[in-house]
Amino acid sequence: MPPEISLLSTLLNLDLSRNAILGGIPSSLGLLANLESLVLESNRLIGSIPSELAAITKLGRMSLGRNGLTGSLPAALASLPQLERLSVETNELTGALPSEFGKLSSLASLAFLNVSGNMLNGTLPAELANLEALTELSINENAFSGSIPSQYGRLSNLTSLSLGSNSLNGTLPVELSNLEALVELSIDENAFSGSIPTQYGRLTNLVTLTVRDNLLNGTLPSELANLDTQSELSLSANYITGSVPAQYGRLSNLTSLSLGSNNLNGTLPSFANSLQRLLLANNSLSGVVPSEIGKLVSLQVLSLEGNLLQGSLPTDLGRLQDLTALSASRNSLSGVVSSEIGELVSLQVLSLEGNRLQGSLPTELGRLQNLTALSASRNSLSGVVSSEIGKLVSLQVLSLEGNRLQGSLPTELGRLQNLTALSASRNSISGVLPSELGKLISLRELAVSQNQLSGSIHKPIIVLPQLETLDVAKNGNITGSIPTEIGLSSSLTSLVLNDLNLTSTLPTEIGRAWQLRDFMVRNNSVSAF
Repeated sequence: MPPEISLLSTLLNLDLSRNAILGGIPSSLGLLANLESLVLESNRLIGSIPSELAAITKLGRMSLGRNGLTGSLPAALASLPQLERLSVETNELTGALPSEFGKLSSLASLAFLNVSGNMLNGTLPAELANLEALTELSINENAFSGSIPSQYGRLSNLTSLSLGSNSLNGTLPVELSNLEALVELSIDENAFSGSIPTQYGRLTNLVTLTVRDNLLNGTLPSELANLDTQSELSLSANYITGSVPAQYGRLSNLTSLSLGSNNLNGTLPSFANSLQRLLLANNSLSGVVPSEIGKLVSLQVLSLEGNLLQGSLPTDLGRLQDLTALSASRNSLSGVVSSEIGELVSLQVLSLEGNRLQGSLPTELGRLQNLTALSASRNSLSGVVSSEIGKLVSLQVLSLEGNRLQGSLPTELGRLQNLTALSASRNSISGVLPSELGKLISLRELAVSQNQLSGSIHKPIIVLPQLETLDVAKNGNITGSIPTEIGLSSSLTSLVLNDLNLTSTLPTEIGRAWQLRDFMVRNNSVSAF
């Protein structure tokens, strides 16, 4: 940046943002006595922030974010009497947040302070509570430690408080419940302990409350149901116990409820129809999935995996036309997968693994044209792999291992050009490996071990351009030889052919498979080269 800019003595606004300006910020900018706005964000600036900028006493806005600035945040900036916005986010600043910023004689107009995404450390200065005009305070993604000063409860104009991704600890201050103007409170990814203060139910303007990834315990306060303007409540990855309060069903504006990875128990209560994301995974919730969940017609993501849920999946799930992800894996669900699952036309991810599901997978799954992942492994599913799965042209992952599937793999699987992983091990699948699998140009993993497959290993499969893992072990009726085409594979790292009925010799072409890490041909009738 040319220092000659400082010669523009009448300059009021300087905006050089979103360019590719290199070098440091000239200290001579402090000579621009009339400057009211300095915006240099989103460049490639390096070096420290000149303390000389504190001489620009008319400055109302300083935006230096998204550069490569280093050093500390100059305490001298606290002497700017008209500064309203100070933004230095996403740099490489170090050191403490100057307590001088909170002196009553300075920064009386400061409404916006954003120092997020740096390497600032130390404790949060209690003096910031003197910034009576402050509406937004963002210090997330730094290395601050210690507790939240209780004095912050005096920031009566504060609408947004973001303290996430630091090393803060202690308990959540009850005094924050005095921030009646607060709209957003984000303090996730810290080490806060204790319980969530019931007094937070007084924050009646709160829209977003995120406290995930901490060490909180105790129960969920039913008082949070008083926050009827709330749209996002995220308390996941803590140690919260007890049940989900039935009162949360009154939160008519709630669109996202994330309570996963806690120690919650009890049954699923009713929720408001406004919900778009319901994340309850990895708890100890029990009982059945209530049919009333089909009334949540705005639901897009339903995550119930890793609980103790029983019974069958309700057919009413078919009413959730906006649902993109349904995960109910690792429960004790039983019964059949109903044909109504085929009504979920927006579904992209269906995960039902690790349950006690029985019967056949419904042919109606073929309607789910947006499905990218289908996992139904480790159940008691029977019947055949339906040829209708070949219509799932967006499918990338198909996992069916550990069931009781029979019959042959349908040739229609060869249509799944986006498929990267096909796992059907530990079933009773018979017949030959369809040569059509050699058309799966995106396939990286093919695992069909421990079945009753027969025939030989086809050349088009072993030379698939992306294939990394091929496991056909423990299919005693597979015969023939190890394909010489193994030497043509440019991607294969693991080839497992144990417990087959292969004969002939080890092909000399194996020496060309330089990327191979696992080559396992135990218990066959193969001889030396």
